[in-house]
Amino acid sequence: MFRERASFVVGVDLARNALSDCVRNYDGALEATLMGLPAVDQSFDCVVSSHVLRHVPPAHKDLVLGEIHRVVRQAG
Repeated sequence: MFRERASFVVGVDLARNALSDCVRNYDGALEATLMGLPAVDQSFDCVVSSHVLRHVPPAHKDLVLGEIHRVVRQAG
C-alpha cells in the first residue's frame, strides 16, 4: 500500500526480521527506536505508525511523538 502512494518509503523497526521485509518492499530500512530516529529534521512527508504507540510506555509517549514531529516536514 505504501509503495503505491509514495515515491520513497523507509521502514523503521527494532526487529531484524521485520527489517528484512522492509528491505524487500521499501526503499530503505532503519533499525531504531522511536525515541531516537536516525533521520535529520523534516526528512519525511509522512510518518505512518501501525500497532506501535500502544507498546510505548506512557512516560515515553511525548518523546516518541516529538521525534515523529521532528522528522516530518512542516507541510507533511
